[in-house]
Parts: sequence; C-alpha cells; structure tokens
Amino acid sequence: MYFKDTNNSLHFLDSSEFEYLLPADCTPITDEEAQAIQAEIAANQPAPVELTPQEKLASAGLSVDELKELLGIAV
Repeated sequence: MYFKDTNNSLHFLDSSEFEYLLPADCTPITDEEAQAIQAEIAANQPAPVELTPQEKLASAGLSVDELKELLGIAV
C-alpha cells in the first residue's frame, strides 16, 4: 500500500496495521500514482558524477606514495 504526504514523498506499508507509523499528512494512493511519482523523482535526479582515479585517490586522503605502500608496491 502506497501513501503520499503533502510534499509528494512516498511511503510504503506491507500492511495497514502499520498506518499509525505514517506522518499525519499521508493519504493512500494507487500503485499507478506511486509509479508516476517515482518516475518524476527519477527524472529529476542529477546524473551521477564519475570521478577520475586521481579524484578518487584525493578523496581517500592518501598520496600516491601512501597508496603504493599500502598495496605493497615498491616506492
């Protein structure tokens, strides 16, 4: 069972016995409405940014020499 709140955020419950866990502003919606909202959310997601190997290394906080040492490669 899908529900949406006033911000168009989706919520899903396996059983109606858990409805008390939902925010107060939630209303039940059909599976089709939920799919439309999910498609809209997916369409508005920014494309993932692919990091270069150098950027990945920099984000790890390791220098090339430190990485070589960790990997057991002669420096």
